[in-house]
This record gives sequence, C-alpha cells and structure tokens, in this order.
Amino acid sequence: MIEELDAAGLMQGVQEGSTLGQRMYRALSLSLQDYDRALVVGSDCPSVDPDYARNAVALLKDYDVVLGPSDDGGYVLIGASRVAEGMLDDIAWGTPEVLTQTCERLKASGLSYCLLEPRWDVDEPEDWARFLRTL
Repeated sequence: MIEELDAAGLMQGVQEGSTLGQRMYRALSLSLQDYDRALVVGSDCPSVDPDYARNAVALLKDYDVVLGPSDDGGYVLIGASRVAEGMLDDIAWGTPEVLTQTCERLKASGLSYCLLEPRWDVDEPEDWARFLRTL
C-alpha cells in the first residue's frame, strides 16, 4: 500500500491531535504550507469518487472551506484553501450535529464555506451492505 501511495505521488503522514477536529485541522494546515488547497476524506467514505474530490478542489478557488455532507449529519470530506485556529474545536464528533456545528464554527472563524451534495459513509451494518451492492 505504501508503495502505491508513493507511486501516485500522494503524501502520507502521522495524525496528530487528541480529537478528530485537531487531527483534521493539523492535516489541512500542514498541507496548506506547501499547497494552495488541501482535502481530507474519511477512510469510511467510498461514495467519494474522483469527480467529487475534483469538484471540491475547484470550489476552493472561491471558498475558504468546502464540506461534503454525509447522510448522517457529519461530512465525508473537508477541503480548505485557508484555515483558522479553532475552526474545528468544540464539535460533538459522531453526532448528527457535526455538520451544523462545523458550519457555525467556520462562520465564527470568519471563513467562507460551501456545501457539496450529500454522500454516504460506512458506519453501520446497513451502510456496509450498501457498499457491497456498489461493487
């Protein structure tokens, strides 16, 4: 797997932070030191295809943050062209309020954002069955 990531030119790193928000913020902010735009996609989000990611990257020309909502109230993707300290703090991760709380934090941080069309992720056995049907 590591060789495949290297061959594709994809960077790898160790996640740092005690919360999901801290880990995503760190990944975005570190990536933005070297690139104009950065994306974080959940590893449990098979509904995120290359076109979805390309659309997110394109929207980052006009917005600071792009979110790909999930059917369960969270999001499958977060992209950024600009970040602000604390933008992902105090989110009740794993709850149906994640997307709403994130949008509130982004607005309070002075960041512009837009939402992509909703997608689904794999959290429950029904989600796994849905994934298997797509193969």
